[in-house]
Amino acid sequence: MTKTELFEQCEKHFHDSYIKPLNRCQAEYTSTVCFDDSTQWIILRSYSTIVAAFSCVSGTVYVRDYYSATTVQHVTKFMQKISADFYIVRIAYLYKRSDNIAAIYYRNSSVRYHKRSEIQTLLEDDYKHLIYIYEMY
Repeated sequence: MTKTELFEQCEKHFHDSYIKPLNRCQAEYTSTVCFDDSTQWIILRSYSTIVAAFSCVSGTVYVRDYYSATTVQHVTKFMQKISADFYIVRIAYLYKRSDNIAAIYYRNSSVRYHKRSEIQTLLEDDYKHLIYIYEMY
């Protein structure tokens, strides 16, 4: 699954389940939804844009892009909220960050850095390899 395919599935299935407000901000998230391949996800929408998805199978939060400081706060609140019911293993950033971080382990100091050439490869294959590694478990 590529980044594009992942977030197409998020758009398609966002209204398939109960939608909950995220605290008192302009964000909302779903209860668990099933994608076409029967995997279970929780989706975060900030304002009118889907910005993150949590894989219940791998424990990975996929962040779509950097939008604003407010959206980063929404993602942080989302992770705090779902960590009450699910174990979050890692956060995968599906966009090019200036610090070349592609993934970090949640509540742990381990960070996965990538060389510029690896980041370019991730961009070229639309993060398919990174998503595959985390979802193959």
